[in-house]
Amino acid sequence: MRLQQKLAALTSIMGKKMLRAAAVLAATSIVIIAAPVAAHAASGEFHYATSDGVAHSLANPGNDQCYTVTVDGWADGKTRNWTDRTAVLFAQPYCGGAASASLSANSNGQQQFKSVKFQD
Repeated sequence: MRLQQKLAALTSIMGKKMLRAAAVLAATSIVIIAAPVAAHAASGEFHYATSDGVAHSLANPGNDQCYTVTVDGWADGKTRNWTDRTAVLFAQPYCGGAASASLSANSNGQQQFKSVKFQD
């Protein structure tokens, strides 16, 4: 009889620990699911031309992602930022060095650059 009582007590303790662990897991899952999702892309298009006269565009570019538009030449001439983010322009490829200019959301400019990054 004593062994049965010990087994019953042990089962009861283990059951309570399992319930606590399940409750913690469930609460954590709810917090993770309810966390806000950050915006990952600008909405709209960014238009530019490279120094060889070829027109290009970026559709819905990623936020804080660098786009190298040319390595050897320049993006040169009329640039249209028809996105909802600021386009930060760099004179170096791969968004190297300091920003050389920026274009506000939904604006045009006459810029010379090699890479661009979109930011809030």
